[in-house]
Amino acid sequence: MAYFAENEIDLKKSQALARSCNIPGIPQPDMNLPEYREYREVKMTLEGLRESLSWQALTHARCMNQEHQKKKNAIEEAILKERDEKMKEIEKIEKATAAKLKKLFPFF
Repeated sequence: MAYFAENEIDLKKSQALARSCNIPGIPQPDMNLPEYREYREVKMTLEGLRESLSWQALTHARCMNQEHQKKKNAIEEAILKERDEKMKEIEKIEKATAAKLKKLFPFF
């Protein structure tokens, strides 16, 4: 496998050298030849692994997003519940205050 990677690097270097010297580029090798079968298999395996990893990363991101959304919803519910409790307390205080004011000032 390292052999093919080294050859690919050498090919890129030689193409860059050819371009800098205004020499026509070195043609790409015929990948249909049996000698390149292992290279093709390794390349296909790597592409499959990359795709698998990208799907895995996407699935993980979705899972994390769902967990974040659940936590966010729980926090919002707790805040709303607390607000409702405070509103009920305020309403009780207002009613008590209104009753006291009515006793003190019956003409209102």
